[in-house]
Amino acid sequence: MKKEGLNSSRPYRVCYDRVPPSFVASPNMTVWMLSAMWHGFYPSYYLTFVCCGFITEAARKMRRLLHHHFQTDPVKKRLYDVVTAVTTLFFTDFTAICFQLLFLDKCLQLWSYFLYIPFVMVVVVSCIPIPGDYKTTRIGTKQSQE
Repeated sequence: MKKEGLNSSRPYRVCYDRVPPSFVASPNMTVWMLSAMWHGFYPSYYLTFVCCGFITEAARKMRRLLHHHFQTDPVKKRLYDVVTAVTTLFFTDFTAICFQLLFLDKCLQLWSYFLYIPFVMVVVVSCIPIPGDYKTTRIGTKQSQE
């Protein structure tokens, strides 16, 4: 079983590594879309995986912005760990429920109970420009080799 998991992740790694920096989507979002296509055609799958791509981008940006502020004190570090763990669980559940419901109308109805606020928060945070973002620090680029 372990070998199967390793072999199934290989195409995703190849996809991630081959996305050119000038491509309109990030390598992360491209891999999530490939994963959605791999799972089949249910619109809720695409909704789940696109949302996962935005969540990953938002989490990386928030970590880059906030992580270093909480590493000086053990209490702050523990607080940061707890808050990020709870936040991760919430957004994972918020997104994964669409994968289980399968129908787009049910997913959107469920998200409407939250007024789409978590999804809007994730999209807004993932669109914040941060210096040194993935396009300038990807493996193989000139800056990462120096």
